[in-house]
Amino acid sequence: MKRQNTEAIIADQRASLDTWVDYLSSSDAPYPDALKYWILRNVFSLGSYDKGKSVFQQRSKGTTKPFPDLNREALAYVVDAVDKKYRRQPIDLSSLAMEEQDRFKILLQGENFAKLYAWAIEKVIPAKNESLATIQGSWVKYNQGTDHMPLVTSLQGHGT
Repeated sequence: MKRQNTEAIIADQRASLDTWVDYLSSSDAPYPDALKYWILRNVFSLGSYDKGKSVFQQRSKGTTKPFPDLNREALAYVVDAVDKKYRRQPIDLSSLAMEEQDRFKILLQGENFAKLYAWAIEKVIPAKNESLATIQGSWVKYNQGTDHMPLVTSLQGHGT
């Protein structure tokens, strides 16, 4: 039973990391190779996302948690800004309030992927009180001993 649990944990971690690798190696991610390397290197150190503080925890060496969900829109926002910074192109922040523009500029100077990605997640998909109050849904039964990946896939993108 312990071996099965270990195998399931490893499979979950591998699947969550494969999501990042598959996306970054696909034609959907037209980023320079140097930025892809920067992203992956930093994903290895991302722990769980603390919604209350809007930060990623540091990933510990022996953690059993899967890697964070990939939010393509938030990632694109971060990568585009970093790429434009190095190309010395203007970054359009006009949709942000002045204090948010200042905050983002400070984060961009530090080039801390975890902080930039957490900031982008909050800006791209802010949780609305109406959606948090919704309890509608459907029950799905996953029989014991069956493949766990349909459950993992159904939770992707929901920050769970």
